[in-house]
Amino acid sequence: MFLGGLMNLRYLACAIMTIVVTSAHAGEHWPGWRGPAGMGQTDEKNLPLTWGGKTQENVLWKAPLFPSDKVKRDQNQSSPIVWGGRVFVTVSFWTDGTTDKDYPEHHVQCYSTKDGTKLWDTIVPPGPWKLFPDLRGGYTAPTPATDGTHVYANFGSAVVAALDMQGKIVWRKEIVPHAFDVAWSASPIVYADTVIVVCDQMKSKKSSTIYAFDGKTGEIRWERKRPTVDWGHSTPIL
Repeated sequence: MFLGGLMNLRYLACAIMTIVVTSAHAGEHWPGWRGPAGMGQTDEKNLPLTWGGKTQENVLWKAPLFPSDKVKRDQNQSSPIVWGGRVFVTVSFWTDGTTDKDYPEHHVQCYSTKDGTKLWDTIVPPGPWKLFPDLRGGYTAPTPATDGTHVYANFGSAVVAALDMQGKIVWRKEIVPHAFDVAWSASPIVYADTVIVVCDQMKSKKSSTIYAFDGKTGEIRWERKRPTVDWGHSTPIL
C-alpha cells in the first residue's frame, strides 16, 4: 500500500511531495479524505513510522508540485489520494503577471506511485467565488476523491469538477449561490456512482446545502437545504 504520511497530511504547502511506498497487497486504495471510510484507518501492518529528515529515510522519490519557485502559492491544504499506481493531488497558484486579487490556477495533478513521474496536470477553470482579501483558507482546502473511474475535485472558487483517469475534464459545475466563510474546505465523498458535497455558507444560512451529483454526468440527483447552518467545514462520512 502507498504510505508517506498521507493519512495525516492536512497541510501540503511545501514545494515537493514526499512519497513512501511499501510492498503491499494489490488493489488497495486511499480514495479520499482520511481513507476509504473517512476514519483515517488502515489494515496494513508494519508500516514505516518515520520518513524524510537529513537522511531521507524511507523516501522513495520526490516530485515538485509547482512549476517554479517564482509562482505565488495558495495555502494548498488538500491531501493526496491514491488509486492503484497513481497519486492525485490538487494545487492552486498565481502565475507571473497575476496577483492574489485574481483567481489562481486550479490544478489536478497525477503522479506515478512507482517513481514520481508526473502523468498529467489538468487546469480546472475557476468558479465565481473570489476569496480576496481573506485568503486564510485558500482555494485548495478540499481533498479530492476517486472511484477509480473519475477523480472529483472541488475548489474554493465554488466549482466542482470530474476528470477521467487520463486527466480530461468530464464535467464541471459551479455552486450558486456562493458565500463561503473564509474558504470551502469540505471534501467530496463518493457513494456508488454519486458524489456528495457539503456547501455550508455563512452570509446566507438559507443557502447551506448538501448536493449529490451524478458521478458520470454531474447532474444534481438530489439536494437538501440546511437553513439552520451558518458555516462549517467538515467532510461528511457514510
